[in-house]
Amino acid sequence: MKTNLKKTYLIICLLTILVINSCTSSEQEIQVTNANIALSGWKTVSFDVDEKFILKNKGHLDEVYDEYVGILIDDGLDINQSHWLKPTYGNENIIWTLNSSIGSQKIISLQKSKSMFEESGYKYLNGGIKSGNTSWEYSGYSTPPTSSDTSTFKSYIFVCQKNNGVSVFYWGNNNIDQPQKMNEVTEILKQLSDNC
Repeated sequence: MKTNLKKTYLIICLLTILVINSCTSSEQEIQVTNANIALSGWKTVSFDVDEKFILKNKGHLDEVYDEYVGILIDDGLDINQSHWLKPTYGNENIIWTLNSSIGSQKIISLQKSKSMFEESGYKYLNGGIKSGNTSWEYSGYSTPPTSSDTSTFKSYIFVCQKNNGVSVFYWGNNNIDQPQKMNEVTEILKQLSDNC
């Protein structure tokens, strides 16, 4: 009897902790979601999909929705807690989200595939960027240049893991290889650093 009482008490305590943690987490998420993140010359893009569409097409959103964003959603990107920015002119994208684990998993996958990128002539990069007191880990690649096109496609993932953490995904055509020298990237990391 005492054992059952102890088990019941333990379960109640654990459930209470989970409820308190989820409330705290929701409050933090609301603060970050409402953060005013803006880049000069860039605009907010609507995801224009709902949960019904996502559930129906789960597993092949890269084919029916968007090659890059669809994969992120399939891998767990919560569009309700994410923001998508594009420049008014140009082919670049930045998505930031309140989830550091999705970015971390993507970085691990990239690191595992490093040799395949290099064999294909892609340039693989990883390292860290410091923004204020916040350290961001990054990993990414750029396509090999072609004789007909001087701009190359680049894709980078940035993660900070303080508190809830934040993941930032950048992809597009940019002539600068080093993400530390990409003004838009460093600006968005700077603005998000306080919310990590």
